[in-house]
Amino acid sequence: MNPSPSAANELNDLVTPTEFRELLRGRIGRNEIYRALNAHRIRHLRIGRKILIPTSECVDWPEREFVGGEL
Repeated sequence: MNPSPSAANELNDLVTPTEFRELLRGRIGRNEIYRALNAHRIRHLRIGRKILIPTSECVDWPEREFVGGEL
């Protein structure tokens, strides 16, 4: 069974914590990202030991986490 086009797009829109940090231009530290993941403040999926974060969290998470959405 082939995934639907929208499901395929969602899979392409997932990044690792390292890629997430790069998308945020390194404005947040590696440890802070993992603290937020462990506290479930950043939406993510765990597949075994792999952590995947939707790219939409690059906009949504700072808006929820920081006053005015600015890092």
